[in-house]
Amino acid sequence: MSKSNISYPYPILDTSDDINGEFIINTNISSDRDSLIINNENIEINNDYFNELIQNNFVKIVVKAYCSSTMFSKTYENEKNIHIDFNHIATSLNLEFFLIANKDIENYFNTTFNSDYLDILNGTGFFVKKGSIVGYGGEMKVPLTNIFTQGLKGIIQFEARSEDLPISFDLDGNKIVIYYPKKENEIDLISYLGSKASRHLNTFYSLVILPALSAAYDEILKKINDNENIEEFIDNHTWALVITELFPEFLNCETGYIAAQILLQNLNGDALNKVPILKSFEELKETV
Repeated sequence: MSKSNISYPYPILDTSDDINGEFIINTNISSDRDSLIINNENIEINNDYFNELIQNNFVKIVVKAYCSSTMFSKTYENEKNIHIDFNHIATSLNLEFFLIANKDIENYFNTTFNSDYLDILNGTGFFVKKGSIVGYGGEMKVPLTNIFTQGLKGIIQFEARSEDLPISFDLDGNKIVIYYPKKENEIDLISYLGSKASRHLNTFYSLVILPALSAAYDEILKKINDNENIEEFIDNHTWALVITELFPEFLNCETGYIAAQILLQNLNGDALNKVPILKSFEELKETV
């Protein structure tokens, strides 16, 4: 997203055609018990000139975080993992991503600049002062729902019904409702598999949560493909707001099933960052 309300006397790396290249956020959001975690390890700068500026300490990656509800505002410089205490934020958190000059750049110039600038400069670069914006990656809104303090329970609701009926999903409200079969006078499968103490938690994700999230992403993708008002739909369905903000790159996925796997991988991944089915497989091997 370009900051269209601001004009600069020199080109910046954003979504415009001023510079050939991209500043891609690829930020993952998760949480622990006390804080929101913003992982910026996968930020991409697809322009060799800007990568050199960063490597030579002429430019830094800056994230501005602010919450209008609490008036919290803070900037973070070159931080791969940002932790923000839940006590400082409420309702939602906005993140903006910038490339900022870390020192004066006396000859800000590269052949990847738009030809209009190259003709004007005629080989002589711009002088960019320390603290100036030279790139904008866009803005990201993080809804602070129960997903951050209670996991996926914040947007998922379970409803037991007759054992003769298959699992199905209701996506009409603010939560994803999962209807599941339950046999009278027997252990409830959701309580058994889905408890935090369960030895089969990853199997629970694969069998129950993954199909629900897949259906949810497919619903969003279908509405986009049908040219429906997706912004209005997201505004009226909290679950849609949460899963699209947690994984904005779902639009690049071929199916909702793939998007759902990546979301679960991001939220529950270990050091190996394995997809859900592999984690479930390892879990089942341990019980044999």
